[in-house]
Amino acid sequence: MNIEERKMLVKVCKMYYYESWTQEKIAEKIGVSRPMISKMLHRAREEGIIEIVIHDDDHEISTLEKEIEQLFKLKQVLVVPTKDLNKEMLSSAVGKAAAQFVLKLIKNGDRIGVSWGNTLYHMVREFPIEKKENVKIIPLVGGTGNHRNEMHSNQIAYELSKKARGHMRHTVCTRRRRNGRIKEPNHSTSQYC
Repeated sequence: MNIEERKMLVKVCKMYYYESWTQEKIAEKIGVSRPMISKMLHRAREEGIIEIVIHDDDHEISTLEKEIEQLFKLKQVLVVPTKDLNKEMLSSAVGKAAAQFVLKLIKNGDRIGVSWGNTLYHMVREFPIEKKENVKIIPLVGGTGNHRNEMHSNQIAYELSKKARGHMRHTVCTRRRRNGRIKEPNHSTSQYC
Protein backbone atom coordinates (compact mmCIF):
# COMPACT_ATOMS: atom_id res chain seq x y z
CA MET A 1 0.00 0.00 0.00
CA ASN A 2 1.39 3.37 -0.97
CA ILE A 3 1.15 6.59 1.06
CA GLU A 4 -1.83 7.96 -0.92
CA GLU A 5 -3.85 4.75 -0.42
CA ARG A 6 -3.06 4.80 3.30
CA LYS A 7 -4.08 8.47 3.60
CA MET A 8 -7.38 7.69 1.88
CA LEU A 9 -8.06 4.76 4.24
CA VAL A 10 -7.33 6.97 7.26
CA LYS A 11 -9.63 9.68 5.87
CA VAL A 12 -12.47 7.19 5.32
CA CYS A 13 -11.98 5.71 8.81
CA LYS A 14 -12.08 9.14 10.44
CA MET A 15 -15.29 10.07 8.63
CA TYR A 16 -16.88 6.75 9.53
CA TYR A 17 -15.71 6.28 13.12
CA TYR A 18 -15.03 9.81 14.40
CA GLU A 19 -17.63 11.79 12.51
CA SER A 20 -20.28 9.01 12.31
CA TRP A 21 -20.84 9.43 8.60
CA THR A 22 -22.71 6.64 6.82
CA GLN A 23 -20.86 4.56 4.26
CA GLU A 24 -23.21 5.94 1.62
CA LYS A 25 -22.40 9.56 2.53
CA ILE A 26 -18.64 8.85 2.50
CA ALA A 27 -18.95 7.14 -0.89
CA GLU A 28 -20.78 10.15 -2.26
CA LYS A 29 -18.15 12.54 -0.83
CA ILE A 30 -15.12 10.78 -2.30
CA GLY A 31 -16.81 9.55 -5.49
CA VAL A 32 -16.85 5.74 -5.07
CA SER A 33 -19.52 3.11 -4.45
CA ARG A 34 -20.81 2.21 -0.98
CA PRO A 35 -19.47 -1.39 -1.25
CA MET A 36 -16.04 0.11 -1.97
CA ILE A 37 -16.21 2.03 1.36
CA SER A 38 -17.07 -1.23 3.14
CA LYS A 39 -14.02 -2.88 1.53
CA MET A 40 -11.83 0.06 2.53
CA LEU A 41 -12.96 -0.14 6.17
CA HIS A 42 -12.29 -3.88 6.14
CA ARG A 43 -8.83 -3.34 4.66
CA ALA A 44 -8.06 -0.64 7.25
CA ARG A 45 -8.75 -3.22 9.98
CA GLU A 46 -6.53 -5.78 8.24
CA GLU A 47 -3.71 -3.24 7.86
CA GLY A 48 -3.93 -2.23 11.53
CA ILE A 49 -5.00 1.33 10.77
CA ILE A 50 -8.02 0.84 13.00
CA GLU A 51 -8.51 -1.50 15.91
CA ILE A 52 -11.88 -2.35 17.35
CA VAL A 53 -11.77 -2.83 21.11
CA ILE A 54 -14.77 -3.96 23.08
CA HIS A 55 -14.55 -3.14 26.78
CA ASP A 56 -16.71 -5.82 28.35
CA ASP A 57 -16.54 -5.19 32.09
CA ASP A 58 -19.81 -7.08 32.46
CA HIS A 59 -18.17 -10.29 31.27
CA GLU A 60 -15.37 -9.97 33.82
CA ILE A 61 -17.86 -9.14 36.56
CA SER A 62 -20.18 -12.05 35.76
CA THR A 63 -17.20 -14.41 35.64
CA LEU A 64 -16.05 -13.17 39.06
CA GLU A 65 -19.58 -13.54 40.47
CA LYS A 66 -19.76 -17.15 39.26
CA GLU A 67 -16.33 -17.96 40.71
CA ILE A 68 -17.30 -16.56 44.13
CA GLU A 69 -20.65 -18.39 44.06
CA GLN A 70 -18.89 -21.69 43.34
CA LEU A 71 -16.05 -21.13 45.80
CA PHE A 72 -18.31 -20.32 48.74
CA LYS A 73 -21.36 -22.34 47.56
CA LEU A 74 -23.59 -19.25 47.47
CA LYS A 75 -26.89 -18.94 45.63
CA GLN A 76 -26.19 -15.49 44.26
CA VAL A 77 -23.34 -12.97 44.34
CA LEU A 78 -23.41 -9.35 43.28
CA VAL A 79 -20.14 -7.67 42.28
CA VAL A 80 -20.21 -3.91 41.82
CA PRO A 81 -17.69 -2.29 39.45
CA THR A 82 -15.92 0.48 41.35
CA LYS A 83 -13.01 1.34 39.08
CA ASP A 84 -12.12 5.06 39.14
CA LEU A 85 -14.64 5.91 41.88
CA ASN A 86 -13.77 8.02 44.92
CA LYS A 87 -14.85 6.86 48.39
CA GLU A 88 -18.24 8.63 48.39
CA MET A 89 -19.07 7.52 44.84
CA LEU A 90 -17.99 3.97 45.72
CA SER A 91 -20.31 3.89 48.75
CA SER A 92 -23.14 5.27 46.65
CA ALA A 93 -22.56 2.72 43.83
CA VAL A 94 -22.48 -0.20 46.27
CA GLY A 95 -25.54 1.19 48.07
CA LYS A 96 -27.50 1.58 44.84
CA ALA A 97 -26.65 -1.93 43.65
CA ALA A 98 -27.54 -3.38 47.06
CA ALA A 99 -30.83 -1.45 47.11
CA GLN A 100 -31.85 -2.78 43.67
CA PHE A 101 -30.79 -6.30 44.68
CA VAL A 102 -32.74 -6.22 47.96
CA LEU A 103 -35.78 -4.62 46.32
CA LYS A 104 -36.07 -7.61 43.97
CA LEU A 105 -35.99 -9.99 46.95
CA ILE A 106 -38.61 -8.30 49.13
CA LYS A 107 -42.07 -9.84 48.90
CA ASN A 108 -45.29 -8.73 50.55
CA GLY A 109 -45.47 -9.99 54.13
CA ASP A 110 -41.69 -10.39 54.51
CA ARG A 111 -39.79 -9.69 57.68
CA ILE A 112 -36.47 -8.02 57.03
CA GLY A 113 -33.72 -7.84 59.61
CA VAL A 114 -31.15 -5.06 59.34
CA SER A 115 -27.97 -4.39 61.22
CA TRP A 116 -25.88 -1.24 61.08
CA GLY A 117 -23.01 0.34 59.19
CA ASN A 118 -21.93 2.44 56.26
CA THR A 119 -22.97 -0.02 53.53
CA LEU A 120 -26.49 -0.48 54.90
CA TYR A 121 -26.80 3.26 55.42
CA HIS A 122 -26.00 3.85 51.74
CA MET A 123 -28.27 1.01 50.65
CA VAL A 124 -31.22 2.60 52.46
CA ARG A 125 -30.27 6.04 51.16
CA GLU A 126 -30.40 4.70 47.57
CA PHE A 127 -33.50 2.56 48.18
CA PRO A 128 -36.43 3.66 46.00
CA ILE A 129 -39.78 4.42 47.57
CA GLU A 130 -41.78 1.28 46.91
CA LYS A 131 -44.96 0.17 48.66
CA LYS A 132 -44.80 -3.36 49.96
CA GLU A 133 -47.78 -4.88 51.78
CA ASN A 134 -47.34 -5.90 55.40
CA VAL A 135 -43.53 -5.77 55.41
CA LYS A 136 -41.88 -5.60 58.81
CA ILE A 137 -38.42 -4.14 59.25
CA ILE A 138 -36.63 -5.42 62.34
CA PRO A 139 -33.36 -4.02 63.75
CA LEU A 140 -31.13 -6.97 64.57
CA VAL A 141 -28.97 -4.99 66.98
CA GLY A 142 -30.57 -2.79 69.62
CA GLY A 143 -29.54 0.50 71.05
CA THR A 144 -28.14 3.64 69.56
CA GLY A 145 -24.97 5.57 69.96
CA ASN A 146 -23.73 9.11 69.93
CA HIS A 147 -21.63 8.86 66.78
CA ARG A 148 -23.21 8.80 63.29
CA ASN A 149 -26.69 7.86 64.49
CA GLU A 150 -27.87 7.53 60.89
CA MET A 151 -25.82 4.32 60.65
CA HIS A 152 -27.33 2.56 63.68
CA SER A 153 -29.71 -0.32 63.13
CA ASN A 154 -32.79 1.37 64.63
CA GLN A 155 -32.34 4.39 62.36
CA ILE A 156 -31.59 2.24 59.31
CA ALA A 157 -34.69 0.14 60.03
CA TYR A 158 -36.78 3.29 60.45
CA GLU A 159 -35.58 4.83 57.17
CA LEU A 160 -36.06 1.55 55.27
CA SER A 161 -39.57 1.13 56.68
CA LYS A 162 -40.46 4.62 55.41
CA LYS A 163 -39.21 3.83 51.91
CA ALA A 164 -40.82 0.37 51.78
CA ARG A 165 -43.98 1.73 53.42
CA GLY A 166 -43.58 -1.04 55.98
CA HIS A 167 -43.76 -1.31 59.76
CA MET A 168 -40.85 -1.10 62.16
CA ARG A 169 -40.29 -1.12 65.88
CA HIS A 170 -37.23 0.01 67.77
CA THR A 171 -35.19 -2.63 69.53
CA VAL A 172 -34.05 -1.72 73.00
CA CYS A 173 -32.12 -4.51 74.60
CA THR A 174 -30.53 -5.13 77.91
CA ARG A 175 -26.85 -5.18 78.64
CA ARG A 176 -24.98 -7.77 80.61
CA ARG A 177 -22.64 -6.62 83.28
CA ARG A 178 -19.31 -8.32 83.74
CA ASN A 179 -20.74 -10.27 86.67
CA GLY A 180 -23.35 -11.84 84.36
CA ARG A 181 -26.34 -9.94 85.73
CA ILE A 182 -28.63 -8.23 83.27
CA LYS A 183 -28.74 -4.46 83.45
CA GLU A 184 -31.88 -2.80 82.18
CA PRO A 185 -31.22 -0.08 79.62
CA ASN A 186 -31.03 3.45 80.93
CA HIS A 187 -33.37 5.41 78.65
CA SER A 188 -31.76 8.70 79.64
CA THR A 189 -28.48 7.69 77.98
CA SER A 190 -27.67 5.76 74.84
CA GLN A 191 -26.84 2.10 75.38
CA TYR A 192 -25.40 -0.58 73.15
CA CYS A 193 -26.33 -4.25 73.45
